[in-house]
Amino acid sequence: MEEIPLTKDQVALVDDEDFEWLSKSKWCACKSSSKFYAVRATHSESANSGWVLQLMHNAIWEYHFGLIPGGYTTDHIDLTGLNNQKDNLRLATPAQQAWNRGLYETNTSGYIGVYYVKDRGKYRAYITPGRKRIWLGHFDDPAEAARARDSAAIEHFGEFAVLNFPPE
Repeated sequence: MEEIPLTKDQVALVDDEDFEWLSKSKWCACKSSSKFYAVRATHSESANSGWVLQLMHNAIWEYHFGLIPGGYTTDHIDLTGLNNQKDNLRLATPAQQAWNRGLYETNTSGYIGVYYVKDRGKYRAYITPGRKRIWLGHFDDPAEAARARDSAAIEHFGEFAVLNFPPE
């Protein structure tokens, strides 16, 4: 594994075999929501301005595997936008991308898919496959609610499920 320095005191992690060709470009850190990604400006004949931004993880995917098929994006398995090693990248639909998310910044329970219901004095668990929210019940213990959410996430999201309690 090699590190490519970026702006904003960030580094991108890449495989040794990709370091040389990626290092020929100037890469910058770009923050989207709460994550950083590595980007560069590249010349494009089809763009009106002649320049487009390219994400490093997409450049790596296209270099090794060809163009990304329509309806798919490149997903970071470990949720770390700067970990661009090939074993951390996979193709995903927008729905699968949505399932592969960690805690929201507004989360107060400390668990994905769990929040506290004040008037009941309990923790409520849920998942949202597609656009339909599924309520999984109310629990006295937030960890118990998180385990119920994890079971449902595995059932609905498969390999794209981000778990509160990942297996060792």
